Amino acid sequence: MPSKRDLIGSKNPPEGVRWTDFRWRRIVAFVSGLGSIMLSLWIDPFRYVADCVAAGVVPMPIGGMIYGLTDQSWRTAMLIAASVGVGNVIAVTLNATGIHLLL
Repeated sequence: MPSKRDLIGSKNPPEGVRWTDFRWRRIVAFVSGLGSIMLSLWIDPFRYVADCVAAGVVPMPIGGMIYGLTDQSWRTAMLIAASVGVGNVIAVTLNATGIHLLL
């Protein structure tokens, strides 16, 4: 009759890398956020769309990077990025109307 150890297996982990231990969603979020930032720097969205639209969209990849680098939930990371985007839209709109926040 086989022993309990033979049925269960050894307690030592298998040799090599265990790919299931990686946090793939966070890794993909960080890499895609970094790629989106590089793409937006290369394309320069301020040339093709209105300034307030571009200022609102540019912070979104930063939310992916925040999600990838911290233990925040994806909702919290995107809320942070969306809040920065709203702040940018308000600042650009006020600047366009002649109200300058910074001297």
